[in-house]
Amino acid sequence: MDPELARLSEELLRRIGWVGLVELQFLTGKDGTPRLIDLNGRPFGSVALAEGARPGLLDAWVRGALDRPVPPLPDGRVGVRYQWLVGDLRRARTERRGGLVRDVGDSLRWSVGARHSLVRLDDPGPVAHLLTARLRPDDPDPETTAPADVVEVDALAS
Repeated sequence: MDPELARLSEELLRRIGWVGLVELQFLTGKDGTPRLIDLNGRPFGSVALAEGARPGLLDAWVRGALDRPVPPLPDGRVGVRYQWLVGDLRRARTERRGGLVRDVGDSLRWSVGARHSLVRLDDPGPVAHLLTARLRPDDPDPETTAPADVVEVDALAS
């Protein structure tokens, strides 16, 4: 990350009195100037990327919210990548840039080594449902049609 952009981001958050988890998204214009396009002050979809690049981030956020001591965190690691597999499969299904089989294969290859919001080897159920639902033409929005035995829970592990 650009150190000057990090400094300016921290200054912005200080000026507005922000405390807690936040995600800032920037787009860089043709002139090379980054412009803030989004400020998410809640757990965000790519939080798995943030946690993967800087392990302990969510734990630190919860500790801070509970007024508990927060241990120092190392700087984030460069090179950690994130994939929104559901979005990539949706694009493969509708756009088919290289054909459905090739596009699905490319999405699955990119997923190896990436951080995901849902994909976990120790809990394959959610992604298995989404993968099979994405490929069924009779299920237009599988994100809203979880199987009856799936319970959605937002939780942070301690």
